[in-house]
Amino acid sequence: MRHWRDLCLIWFLVPCSIFSARPESRDLLQPAIMEPDKAGHSNGHGDGDGGDGGHGGDGSHGGHGGDGGDAGHGGHAAHQAAPGPPAVPEPIPGSQKWGITHTTDNAHECPTNGQKMWCCDRGSQFDAEKDQCLKATAATDTVKTVEAEIQDFQNSTRLWRIPDRVDHDGVRGCTEKNAIACKDEGQQHFCCCDSGFIWNFPERACVPNKDDPSDVEDPVPGSEKWGLLHRVGQASKCVTHPKKYCCHRACQYEIGKDRCGECVSYEQDKPPNAWQNIQRYAAEKGNFVIPPSIDSPGVFGCSTKNAKKCTVPLAGEKHCCCHQGTAFSFQSRTCVSQTVWQSELPPPPGGGGGPGAAPGQQQQGQQGQQGQQGQQGGEEQVDVPQDAADAGRLAPILLAMFLLRG
Repeated sequence: MRHWRDLCLIWFLVPCSIFSARPESRDLLQPAIMEPDKAGHSNGHGDGDGGDGGHGGDGSHGGHGGDGGDAGHGGHAAHQAAPGPPAVPEPIPGSQKWGITHTTDNAHECPTNGQKMWCCDRGSQFDAEKDQCLKATAATDTVKTVEAEIQDFQNSTRLWRIPDRVDHDGVRGCTEKNAIACKDEGQQHFCCCDSGFIWNFPERACVPNKDDPSDVEDPVPGSEKWGLLHRVGQASKCVTHPKKYCCHRACQYEIGKDRCGECVSYEQDKPPNAWQNIQRYAAEKGNFVIPPSIDSPGVFGCSTKNAKKCTVPLAGEKHCCCHQGTAFSFQSRTCVSQTVWQSELPPPPGGGGGPGAAPGQQQQGQQGQQGQQGQQGGEEQVDVPQDAADAGRLAPILLAMFLLRG
């Protein structure tokens, strides 16, 4: 009996000693519990319930398994970019006028206010000069809005410059209404809206510039009398004065040629207008001297009524001059009284005085009256500087004294 009791005791103690020597073996009875890796993914399979506690556990280890599963899903979501707000389509102003041959790459239709308009695709940007959508060169490129692109274009090229893709100064020249050929500082040719007009993207047309009172047409006085064979130069019929010709934007009236020319870059300040050049001419030569481009002495003399051949000392050539007491009117292209000539002058900047009553303009009229001299042998001698005139009167006296002394 004792033998069986010892045998049973040994049979019970051997397993106990084995389990006491390998404490980790008890963990084998529970579900595998693994910690989340650095990326946030669980290496184990947490089932998200942690309340069951696994098999033979106290419920806490099972809870950890559930937490690991949640952590794994949360870490994976952290790697995905949060979806941003949907991009609002921005219609390109004037794109409803794009023709069937217009490039619509990187763009899609986006009807607006009942019109068929176009919007740039996501990741593309509107180019105002090329009038089309261009793909961004890299994913990190900042895409400007259409409004910002148009504003930058007009700030850098002036409001009147037309995008080269819209109207190009080619073989046919500029085709848009009220558009003229122009050039930039680098002498590259473009199309610009003429004086008094600016480019409007929504309407795709040159519209009147209502915000700048100084941006107006420049009609040439008396240009309505230019004949069909007259060379007008860089000019066209005025919009506000249909019978007259106006010099193009950045061009000026050339009195010596009686036409418009001497154009500068559209980026520069505008040159003097026609009346400013006329007043300068009158101040330098006298308001009675007729430009040779308008009338010059021929075989039968001067064609202008009340005008004769005269000599302008500083010019060194024959001219036609209005009779004494009269002045040449660019408006009527005739010789008129000094009073009429004064009344035709435009008011000075800022207004003031009566018609043509600016002090500087009155002085020009007085110089014109004083500069006209008497006629000698049917030819008038005009406006000699005072020093030269005094020397001319003294010359005979000095010559006689020199001869007497000799």
